[in-house]
Amino acid sequence: MAAGWFVDTVVPALIVTSIVCLVGYALLARLVYDYIARNYGDLLPQRDSWVQGDDIAMGFVTALGHINRTGGWRRIESVFWRRLYLLNRALGWIGSIALAIFLAGFFV
Repeated sequence: MAAGWFVDTVVPALIVTSIVCLVGYALLARLVYDYIARNYGDLLPQRDSWVQGDDIAMGFVTALGHINRTGGWRRIESVFWRRLYLLNRALGWIGSIALAIFLAGFFV
């Protein structure tokens, strides 16, 4: 009974949540990265590897991770862009957690 409910209700919700959140995360990450690159270029990491900053490898995601770790996002003066940055982080976490719960369902 519980397994049927999980498969019929929770699994589709987790799949849709993870896809929507992670696609939204990728799109917002590019938008926020472009804003930061234009207005706060000193927040971007120096190119330590070939991945950072390369569009083809989605290096903008690693650049936002660097900005998150250093706390440089707090320097963004515009409330709109700061909230968009925080929304982007939340979407990434929600999508990742939904995907992890979906994958964990295979081990139960």
